Amino acid sequence: MSAVWEWVRNLTVIVILFSFVEILLPGSGMKRCMKFIFSLAMLAMVLSPISDLMQEDVSVLGNVPVSEELRELAARGDSGEGDDSAISRVQTKQIETVYVEKLKARLEEDLKEKFSGITVTSVEIYINNEVRSSGFGKPEKASVTISDPEFEKAVRDFTADRLQIEKRSVTIALAEE
Repeated sequence: MSAVWEWVRNLTVIVILFSFVEILLPGSGMKRCMKFIFSLAMLAMVLSPISDLMQEDVSVLGNVPVSEELRELAARGDSGEGDDSAISRVQTKQIETVYVEKLKARLEEDLKEKFSGITVTSVEIYINNEVRSSGFGKPEKASVTISDPEFEKAVRDFTADRLQIEKRSVTIALAEE
């Protein structure tokens, strides 16, 4: 935040300085030249934070956790052709894990919203993890643990519909009390 305040302060100082200089200058020819210089200086001041950002190492992923396995592979560097495929496999596995976790959280949220009278204890989703197949990432099976046996069929139907899988691929378990 201090960088923003410094940037605003510098802009203010430049505007005041050039305004003072413009008042002191005689003749319109000199004032036109000063306005051009002033405009260039202001443009440089306004664009300076952008150039600072471009020089910094900006991480798009920010604080995405990196597994120890990926750290070890990266630490080895380019020690052979096999490392690229190993890193790719680890990255694919991490993407799958994040994807499945988001699917589970979304399904659990939807179930709680649709069936307010039950408690969803756990949700497990199994996806097609064959990278080369056309169905890669598509949910194949699901397992949901709920508190009330009365909602078993409705939860099965809703889960199958939401994940676009067959009803026989959805397992409903009852939570132990």
